[in-house]
Amino acid sequence: MRQSRLAVLLIVLAALLTLRWWKPPADPERAVVVPATRSADSLRSLPSRVQVAEAQADWSRGTRNAEEAIPRNAFAVRLPPAPPASDTRTPVVPRAASAPRLFVGPPVPTPQPAPPPPPPPPLQVIGGWLDEKGPSVFVAGPRGVTQGRVGDVLAGEYRIARITPQQVLVTHVPTNREIGLVVPPGNALSLAGAK
Repeated sequence: MRQSRLAVLLIVLAALLTLRWWKPPADPERAVVVPATRSADSLRSLPSRVQVAEAQADWSRGTRNAEEAIPRNAFAVRLPPAPPASDTRTPVVPRAASAPRLFVGPPVPTPQPAPPPPPPPPLQVIGGWLDEKGPSVFVAGPRGVTQGRVGDVLAGEYRIARITPQQVLVTHVPTNREIGLVVPPGNALSLAGAK
C-alpha cells in the first residue's frame, strides 16, 4: 500500500512538472500588453526581447534600493559637531574643571551576628568518684542519673572533655563549644586526686 501511494505521488509530480514546462504560469508584473491594433508607433514602444530577458533574469528587482553613498565605517569615532562661530564681542569663558569624582565602591556588608550560644545543658553534677580507672562523675539529666568519664557522651550531644575537682568541662557536639559544669563543694573532696 505504501509503495502504491508513493508511485501515485511520483506520477502526479511528473505530470505537474511536465505541465509547468509545457505552459509556464504568467507573471502579472512581467506581462507585456499588446494592443489590438498594431501600429508602427505601438510596436516601437514595446520592450525588446533582450530587455524582457534581462528583466526576467534580475531576481531581486524591486526588493531594495541601490545605495548611492559611499559606505561609512561603522566603528569610526564620531566627534560632536563643532560649536557655531561665536561673536568676537563676547568672550568665551571656559568652564572650570570640576573636581574628579571618586569611585565609591559597593556598601560594606553588615557583619553577620554571632550565632546564639547553645542553651545551658540540662545536666547537673551531683557527685564524683575516683578509682583505678580515673575520675568519673555522676550527672543528673533528663533521663536520670548516669556515671560518665572523659570522652563519654551525655544526653546525646554533650561530650565530657575534662574533669577537675572544681568543674566538669563538657563540649557541645553540634557547635563544638565548651561549657563548664560546677562540681558541688561537698563532692570536690572525692575528686581531689583528679587533675
